[in-house]
Amino acid sequence: MKGQTFYLTCGHTLGGRPGLGLQIKGQIKGQTFYLFFAKSLGFCCGIGQSGLDGREPGDRLPGVEAGATLAIETSTPRASVALVTADGAIEQRFFQSDRSHNAVLFGPLRELLVAVEKSGERVGRILVGSGPGSYSGTRVGIAAAQGVAMAVSAPVAAVPSVLALDGSAGLRGLMVIGDARRGTWWVARVASRRLMESPVLLDAEQLRAVVREAVDSGWELASMESSVYPLDPSLCKAIRRVDPSAAGLWMAWAAADEAQRQAWTADPPRPMYLKPPHITSAHRV
Repeated sequence: MKGQTFYLTCGHTLGGRPGLGLQIKGQIKGQTFYLFFAKSLGFCCGIGQSGLDGREPGDRLPGVEAGATLAIETSTPRASVALVTADGAIEQRFFQSDRSHNAVLFGPLRELLVAVEKSGERVGRILVGSGPGSYSGTRVGIAAAQGVAMAVSAPVAAVPSVLALDGSAGLRGLMVIGDARRGTWWVARVASRRLMESPVLLDAEQLRAVVREAVDSGWELASMESSVYPLDPSLCKAIRRVDPSAAGLWMAWAAADEAQRQAWTADPPRPMYLKPPHITSAHRV
C-alpha cells in the first residue's frame, strides 16, 4: 500500500471522552479520517475527515490499480472478515459476538489490513454483507467497510449475506428463512449463489404455505439463526442452520456477472430492505 497508512486504535474513546465508544483512525497520504462506533448508541458511526481533497470512498488514487479484496460479514453473531489476494488465496478470520460486533471486529480487521500491507499488495475492493440478518450488526459491518474504503480509496459493494451461505452455490434451490420479529418472517430463494427471489416478509400463515410449496418443489431449507418457526415439526427438522461468511461474499461476487456487480457497487451500501410479498408459485428445481 505504497504511500498509504492504515491503522486501528481500539481504545475506548469518542470525542476525547473515555468509555463512550471505539475509534478507527486512518490516513490517506497524511490526511486523517476517523470512524467512530459509539457504545451509547449501540451501533452508531460517524466519519470525521480532514484534508481529503474531495475524495469519496471508491475514488481511486492516481496510478493505483485494483488489488486484493477485503470482505466483511457481520449480519449474524458468528461474523467474519476475509482477505482474498489477486491470485485467489483466501485468508479468513471468524469471531463471535452475541450482542454487538463493535468491540470484536477491529482485531481481526486490523490483522488482515496489516497482512495485505506486508505483502506489498493493496486493497482494491471491499465487499460487505447487506443481510438480511441483525440490523445493527449489518450496519456495523457497513460502517467499517466505508471507513476502510475512505482510507484505501477502494469501492465498496454491498452483497446479500444470503448468497454467502454454505449451500448457496449448489444448483439445487435453497430457501432461507429468518425471523423478522413482531409475528413476521422473511424468506429468500437462492441457487448458484444468485437470488432467485429477493427476501420478502410473510405472516405465519403465508410462511407455512410458501415453505410447504417450496419443499414439495424440491427446495432445501436453511436459516441463519436459531429460532422457532410456526411450521410443522417435520419442516422445522428439515431446516439447516448455516452462517454466511466473508469468504462466501467473495464467492458470490466471483459468480456474479458484470451487471450484477455494478448494481451492488452503484449505490452506497445499506442493509437489505425487506418488503411485503408478491407471492407466486415455486418453481420445481
